[in-house]
Amino acid sequence: MDLSALVALKAQLEGEEGSPTTDAELAVLDSSEGEVSEDKKQDLLTEVVTALLPHTKIAPEEFSLSTEISTLRLNKLAIWAVVARLESEFKLSIPDIEVEKWRNIADIVATLESISEKP
Repeated sequence: MDLSALVALKAQLEGEEGSPTTDAELAVLDSSEGEVSEDKKQDLLTEVVTALLPHTKIAPEEFSLSTEISTLRLNKLAIWAVVARLESEFKLSIPDIEVEKWRNIADIVATLESISEKP
């Protein structure tokens, strides 16, 4: 159960259903949203590394968001294989122009975040 559901349940049990959320409750809710985002970012990083591993000799523990794609020594075919795997995994389409902008792992994660957020 997420925090907002707990806050609603607490309000209902106290007979305050429909009352405005306090500043303290809003602060807790805002901070919990950041945690979800960090968890999502970590999940995306894991998926990106999993997609890259078959195409590079870099050990998984050496990957980070700042890892430069140029250090991975990927040829164009390998990059497009990674793109295809990510598109399949996340059921989305990554525009070629976005792929051309990738310089590090953080760029790939940011692309996946922005595309997956679109309705």
